[in-house]
Amino acid sequence: MEINKNKNAIGNNIKEIRNSLKLTQKEFADKIGVSRPTVEHWENNYTEPDITALKTIKRIFNVSYDEIIDGI
Repeated sequence: MEINKNKNAIGNNIKEIRNSLKLTQKEFADKIGVSRPTVEHWENNYTEPDITALKTIKRIFNVSYDEIIDGI
């Protein structure tokens, strides 16, 4: 069985996407319709976005699921 070495990658990738867009957590959250603490929890890998949030991030910021999930 292969162990996922990047098990917390989604939060790191969301932070990378947000930083590349030069957005604060609040600005990012406002654009996708979630709270700033929600984005903070994602970025700190306390929680992960649900499929609706992933779809919204993909659509609003024109990124692929691969970029969000795998950082590709």
